[in-house]
Amino acid sequence: MMHTQHGAPPTGRIAGAASRLLSGIRQIQRAHLFRGLVVALALLATAVAVQPASALSREGVSTALRSTVQVIVPDNDFEMFSLGSGTVMNTDGLILTNNHVVEGESRNGLMNNDALAFIAVPPADLRGEAIIKYFGVIAKTDADIDLALVQIIGLVDDPEAPLPANLGLPAIEYGNSDDLMIGDEINMFGYPGLGGNTPTYTKGTVAGFLDEDRNGVYEWIKTDAELNHGNSGGLSTDDLGRFVGVPTAGNTDDTGKIGLVRSGNLALDFVNSYFPNPAGDGPQVTNVQYAEVINRRGEAVNPATQFPTGTTDIYAVFDYKGFANGGDFSYVWYADGQEIARDAFGWDGGASGTNWVSTYDDNGLPDGFIELQILYGGTSIYRGGVMIGEGNLVDPVNPGTASFGDITFAEGVSGSNQPQGVNTSFANVQEVYGFFDYEGMVNGAAWTSRWYYQDQLVLETPSTWDGGANGTSWVSIYHPDGLPVGQFDLELEVQGEIFQTGSFTVQDGGVAPTTEVGVIGVVNDRNNQRTTISGALVVFLQPGFTVDEWIDEDFPDSMIHGTANSNRRGEFQLDNTVIPGEFYSIVVVHDDYQPVAVDDWQIPEDTGDPYELEVSMDRS
Repeated sequence: MMHTQHGAPPTGRIAGAASRLLSGIRQIQRAHLFRGLVVALALLATAVAVQPASALSREGVSTALRSTVQVIVPDNDFEMFSLGSGTVMNTDGLILTNNHVVEGESRNGLMNNDALAFIAVPPADLRGEAIIKYFGVIAKTDADIDLALVQIIGLVDDPEAPLPANLGLPAIEYGNSDDLMIGDEINMFGYPGLGGNTPTYTKGTVAGFLDEDRNGVYEWIKTDAELNHGNSGGLSTDDLGRFVGVPTAGNTDDTGKIGLVRSGNLALDFVNSYFPNPAGDGPQVTNVQYAEVINRRGEAVNPATQFPTGTTDIYAVFDYKGFANGGDFSYVWYADGQEIARDAFGWDGGASGTNWVSTYDDNGLPDGFIELQILYGGTSIYRGGVMIGEGNLVDPVNPGTASFGDITFAEGVSGSNQPQGVNTSFANVQEVYGFFDYEGMVNGAAWTSRWYYQDQLVLETPSTWDGGANGTSWVSIYHPDGLPVGQFDLELEVQGEIFQTGSFTVQDGGVAPTTEVGVIGVVNDRNNQRTTISGALVVFLQPGFTVDEWIDEDFPDSMIHGTANSNRRGEFQLDNTVIPGEFYSIVVVHDDYQPVAVDDWQIPEDTGDPYELEVSMDRS
């Protein structure tokens, strides 16, 4: 008797923000009075100190501090913590730090088995202690060069909520560490802990360079700038505030003290070699792992692509995104192409996360190729499987049994699975596809695609063949920030034998400037601007809509561009980005203050990131 199961949904989310929004807007309806929004751009860099022309400007210091976070890594029992610093490398929340900040004695070589890290961000005024706001996973490490990457995946206050479009973390501008010379200015940003858990800036000069392996390429920048415990993994910039390195160690002896900064160009090679899972529009299923058992966290235990005869249970654990509660979700299990079980239900697991489905037979699942197909909204978004028993596998030893044709690289794929934009050299692309013809294949064969960037393995996808005997297939490599400049190699392996290889290059086509910025600010009492207001609701409407139109239409969500709530210090961060030069209507409400609103508020075209607002309100 075949059976199916699927994972239990996560607990429901509390719709506090929505209820606060409705309550605030009802207050506006009752008041029928808009005194106008007193909004002033509060630039941190208005008072520029007199300093040498080569020194980092006050605005540059502010920008660098906002791009520097604190990295907090707990052990499995949350009884010990490793503290360090990190640099925001992109606006999607990719954080660069030192490997020694995250490493530990867990089975994965890290501080905890879940590869978990917390990210604390600087306060709006850059004076107080860091605020623990996000959590992430340690996505990539390299002990040899002492670097690690943390990818933010959730909010500490609401772990099940989707991340906002605007994390409020401006990415640092990249510089070229090879341009540095002895005597040049170099600046350090981080959370050394010395004197308090607050963002700290020290500066010094480039004291020299160190080539440890004597291969002609220096790995370290030496500096006389102050580096202390907690600075590890932070940010080093040049005199223009651009990323040039990672503060890593301080060496002291009887003769003096010297700091070591990991070369920025070496660090950028490490960052560029990280390729997150492919992403795009619409519902997606990725990272499918098959196992006979899952643990209490719903993770696959000892995942594999082949299982012994007599296996009774197969679990498929997968990541998903782009779903919606109530969506039509179904899945089908096949044995050698014949349906053996299916289930369908209204999705209740939220927009993104991890879930599982399974099939089992008390008498043992049949030997052969066991396939899973997942459908959402009636559209198949995944099909793959595993082998039970030996099956009829491809014999790579016998020439001519199976083969792959030459690989064709392209920028896109048509609806009929044909390559679009074929080339061997690309520029300004996020994704490149590798197409190949095949013949003589057998479903159930183990095969693997491997992508290399500059001779370094960056993406490996082991799988089980499910494309039939003959046809055309493709694989792709993707990076949300665009594929970095350099050479890429693709290797296709079947049953342990390399069937085909191919290469393409990405050339420098220029990088488009940032077109959107975050919004932060503070809400205060108009009659006493030292009194900040917590719990104020800030609403930005979509460009083109007025406040009156929003009210007349009964406050539809479709007209809202972004929202924020001020914290106990009166600070807020909009959950979406805005376009410089664009006009937005803005509403601010609070139970104890008169609601205020303004239409067509323009974001300055030359604003920095983030754009800062000060909102003043009158008591009711």
